Amino acid sequence: MKLSVRILTLLLCLSMLAGICSFGVSAAPATLTGTVKTDSAPIKIDGKETGATLTQYLLEKGSTYSTAADGLVSVVELELSDKLTMAVLNGGAYTWTKDTMGNNAVAYNKTHSDGTVIAAINGDPWIVHHTDYDGDGKKATGPAVKHVSVSRGTMIIAGELWASHQLDDENNLARDDNVERGTGASRGPVFAIKADGTAMIGQPTINVALKNTTTNTSVTANGVNRLPAPNSIIIYNQRCGTESFAFEDAYEIYLECSDSAMRLGKATTGKVTHVFKSGDTATRPAITDKTVVISARGTSVSRVTDKFKVGDTVTVTPNVVGDMMTSTQKADWAGVTEAMAGFFTLMQKGSATGQPGNNTHYPCTILGLTKEGKVLMVSTTATVDGTRNACKMTDLPAMCKELGFHTAILMDGGGSTTMVTLSGSNYVRRSSAVDGNNSVRAVIHGMGVVYKGVDEEPKNIETMGTYSLPGIGLSAPEPPDTDGADLKVEPSYAYGYLAQVETINGVEYDGLMGKRDPAYTSSWSAEEKAAAIQPAVIPELMLSEDGKLILSGWAQVNGGQGKHYWSIDKLHWYECTDGTFTDAEQEILDKAASEGNMKLPTAEKGRYEGLTVNLAEEEGDTFTLYIAVAAAGNAEKLLHYLTVEKLTRYAPETEAPTEEPTEEPTEEPTEAPTETEAPTETPTEAPTTPPETEAPKGGCGSVIGFSAVALLAAMAAAVACGKRKN
Repeated sequence: MKLSVRILTLLLCLSMLAGICSFGVSAAPATLTGTVKTDSAPIKIDGKETGATLTQYLLEKGSTYSTAADGLVSVVELELSDKLTMAVLNGGAYTWTKDTMGNNAVAYNKTHSDGTVIAAINGDPWIVHHTDYDGDGKKATGPAVKHVSVSRGTMIIAGELWASHQLDDENNLARDDNVERGTGASRGPVFAIKADGTAMIGQPTINVALKNTTTNTSVTANGVNRLPAPNSIIIYNQRCGTESFAFEDAYEIYLECSDSAMRLGKATTGKVTHVFKSGDTATRPAITDKTVVISARGTSVSRVTDKFKVGDTVTVTPNVVGDMMTSTQKADWAGVTEAMAGFFTLMQKGSATGQPGNNTHYPCTILGLTKEGKVLMVSTTATVDGTRNACKMTDLPAMCKELGFHTAILMDGGGSTTMVTLSGSNYVRRSSAVDGNNSVRAVIHGMGVVYKGVDEEPKNIETMGTYSLPGIGLSAPEPPDTDGADLKVEPSYAYGYLAQVETINGVEYDGLMGKRDPAYTSSWSAEEKAAAIQPAVIPELMLSEDGKLILSGWAQVNGGQGKHYWSIDKLHWYECTDGTFTDAEQEILDKAASEGNMKLPTAEKGRYEGLTVNLAEEEGDTFTLYIAVAAAGNAEKLLHYLTVEKLTRYAPETEAPTEEPTEEPTEEPTEAPTETEAPTETPTEAPTTPPETEAPKGGCGSVIGFSAVALLAAMAAAVACGKRKN
């Protein structure tokens, strides 16, 4: 063998060895100007790597991307696969449902057994409210609209279109002193997961085809679950709530369908049950999961007048009629499973966009793709809570370029900025809380990274503080020691509340109401504030035979209500199970305002049925029981509304026996058991072959342990062969 051949063989083996060593090793993190410290770590679940990586950058104050304070940039990078996908997270059933991202992740896990969220960021800016109800440009003089928080852009969850993109005329619902009034809608770019599991970014244009198949007439609607824009036709279904957003001037056609869900490119069919002409003040039926409402205002009323009659069959089909960013993507939208819009692009197909010259410091969230199709999720904030000192908006595109984006979308920022990742068995916050110390804002939706095939339910501790990787060096709060409880806190007086228990184990109660003293004021002493917690009290009660209490009733918390919890020591709290929640009636909202002195009563999750306290596994026969409701978006604030002072185990009433047994057994057993025989044979032979040793479990080290030895042996053999021939 010639020397060159041996060298070539050696080089080939070394290259193979290098390939083996690089197996499973991700590329080095990007370099970011102004970085003082960087650290990266895989995001794990049950101790196993998921394929997603978290990288954090500590930026020096005065540097390009952090001029006013020390900055913290957190980046989650992943490649979509058969194990990693993404899903839009919404903590409730409506487009306007709001909760924190950690809670939204928890909610997703509870309703999905096929995967677990391992990271999540907040979504697009939403329209919080509109104040011009009659369209005259002045402050509202008519009835208020209950629920008007909607996403600005397209929203698709599990293939269902929850909302189409914002319409220009929606901005005309703002007052005349609002800068948006009379302006065109900001058609945000949309991040989407396609049917094949890959991601894309586009700007779909959606309209809705309405066809009365009974009369063979057609009309085009403008959007789905949008604000009741002047001169528009909007389609509403259960995702808007139990009633449409429209005003009394709307001409509305109600359909009953087998399934009211809207899906791009697919028809929903129903029969007309009601027609309400413009100005009709009759009570509308509640919107259910089988209801679709066609709602027209202004000049569009004439487009539907007398074209739909009770009994007619109607199809409703949302269609993507174009993609303003990439026209060739138009057909892909029909198979999109998840989609969430953002504000505007910071980079588009490799070119900087954004807002050049805007020197506003803007903590924010960014979502997008690399040129190779990898997903990047970014949060940029200061290192401490309560400040907006972050990267200037004019510099965001340059930051995105350094991080490796090809197309990047600016999501909502300011106090909405949130990134959480799985750390051990907890969701921890990787961005500072802009609104204040540990003040995590509730948002209407966000995007989660889902690791498939693992069904876990991590706890959310995002309100504990900002967690950094060890190499960043920021002090990280210790996870709370809850001793196995869901929460370990004392009852709070932080929120006004009013709650009434109506039944317990099927027994009706009257006047069983707990509350915070309506006269509460922040100027009270600590003792007075503690005394403001006024739960309803039951002196004595018995558990059911299976050790449970099952409750129904309602609860109102100023700003919104969350989960319900029980405790037997008023410190360790466990989530009540099996309850179903519905919207509270207007009568309850009025009671919360008048008797509870609440400014922001909220219908969502206001009424509950079947709420279960399970004490079957608790030790003891007698307990004192406490029931509390959490504030929406702040699960650690528990509002104590019921105390059972003496709760006892089930003890059935028994009657004393009337007679003694009349006879004793007269005979003993006649035969004793016969002796059993011992086994007649023992194993004749021991195993002749020793057990095989276990192969390496996997990973780079194990591959090298096996393959490198073989390769080195081959190289040695090659060299030896050469020596013998020489």
